[in-house]
Amino acid sequence: MMDNRRMPHPDNDAVDGLAGAMKEKLGLAREKGRGGWDDPTECSNDDLSRMLREHVEKGDPVDVANFCAFLVARGERILAPIATEVER
Repeated sequence: MMDNRRMPHPDNDAVDGLAGAMKEKLGLAREKGRGGWDDPTECSNDDLSRMLREHVEKGDPVDVANFCAFLVARGERILAPIATEVER
Protein backbone atom coordinates (compact mmCIF):
# COMPACT_ATOMS: atom_id res chain seq x y z
CA MET A 1 0.00 0.00 0.00
CA MET A 2 1.32 3.46 -0.96
CA ASP A 3 1.53 6.23 1.68
CA ASN A 4 -0.42 9.12 0.13
CA ARG A 5 0.94 11.57 2.71
CA ARG A 6 4.31 11.45 0.95
CA MET A 7 2.93 11.97 -2.55
CA PRO A 8 3.11 15.43 -4.15
CA HIS A 9 -0.16 17.23 -3.55
CA PRO A 10 -1.43 20.73 -4.42
CA ASP A 11 -1.93 21.44 -0.69
CA ASN A 12 1.74 20.78 0.01
CA ASP A 13 2.83 22.73 -3.05
CA ALA A 14 0.74 25.71 -1.90
CA VAL A 15 2.21 25.60 1.61
CA ASP A 16 5.76 25.26 0.26
CA GLY A 17 5.25 28.19 -2.11
CA LEU A 18 3.77 30.35 0.62
CA ALA A 19 6.59 29.47 3.03
CA GLY A 20 9.16 30.58 0.47
CA ALA A 21 7.34 33.86 -0.15
CA MET A 22 7.03 34.43 3.59
CA LYS A 23 10.75 33.89 4.18
CA GLU A 24 11.67 36.20 1.32
CA LYS A 25 9.41 38.98 2.59
CA LEU A 26 10.65 38.57 6.18
CA GLY A 27 14.26 38.79 4.98
CA LEU A 28 13.51 42.07 3.23
CA ALA A 29 11.81 43.40 6.36
CA ARG A 30 14.81 42.44 8.52
CA GLU A 31 17.08 44.33 6.12
CA LYS A 32 14.93 47.41 6.84
CA GLY A 33 15.42 46.89 10.58
CA ARG A 34 12.02 45.41 11.34
CA GLY A 35 11.67 42.77 14.01
CA GLY A 36 10.72 42.25 17.62
CA TRP A 37 7.61 40.14 17.12
CA ASP A 38 9.19 37.39 19.23
CA ASP A 39 9.52 39.61 22.32
CA PRO A 40 6.11 40.09 24.01
CA THR A 41 7.51 43.05 25.98
CA GLU A 42 8.30 44.78 22.68
CA CYS A 43 5.32 43.55 20.65
CA SER A 44 2.19 42.43 22.51
CA ASN A 45 -0.49 40.03 21.38
CA ASP A 46 -2.73 43.11 20.98
CA ASP A 47 -0.10 44.63 18.66
CA LEU A 48 0.23 41.48 16.53
CA SER A 49 -3.54 41.03 16.30
CA ARG A 50 -4.01 44.68 15.28
CA MET A 51 -1.26 44.50 12.66
CA LEU A 52 -2.73 41.26 11.31
CA ARG A 53 -6.11 42.92 10.79
CA GLU A 54 -4.46 45.97 9.20
CA HIS A 55 -2.63 43.73 6.73
CA VAL A 56 -5.81 41.83 5.90
CA GLU A 57 -7.25 45.18 4.81
CA LYS A 58 -4.13 45.89 2.72
CA GLY A 59 -4.77 42.65 0.86
CA ASP A 60 -1.37 40.92 0.90
CA PRO A 61 -1.83 37.28 1.93
CA VAL A 62 1.92 36.83 2.50
CA ASP A 63 1.94 39.56 5.16
CA VAL A 64 -1.17 38.03 6.73
CA ALA A 65 0.49 34.60 6.79
CA ASN A 66 3.59 36.06 8.46
CA PHE A 67 1.54 37.64 11.25
CA CYS A 68 -0.33 34.36 11.69
CA ALA A 69 3.00 32.55 11.90
CA PHE A 70 4.19 34.94 14.62
CA LEU A 71 1.06 34.31 16.68
CA VAL A 72 1.34 30.53 16.25
CA ALA A 73 5.04 30.58 17.20
CA ARG A 74 4.14 32.45 20.40
CA GLY A 75 1.23 30.12 21.15
CA GLU A 76 -1.26 32.99 21.00
CA ARG A 77 -4.65 33.50 19.41
CA ILE A 78 -5.92 36.43 17.37
CA LEU A 79 -7.47 38.86 19.82
CA ALA A 80 -10.70 40.75 19.19
CA PRO A 81 -10.22 44.38 18.19
CA ILE A 82 -10.08 46.84 21.06
CA ALA A 83 -12.88 49.43 21.21
CA THR A 84 -10.83 52.35 19.87
CA GLU A 85 -9.72 50.21 16.93
CA VAL A 86 -13.32 49.39 15.99
CA GLU A 87 -14.46 53.00 16.31
CA ARG A 88 -11.91 54.37 13.78
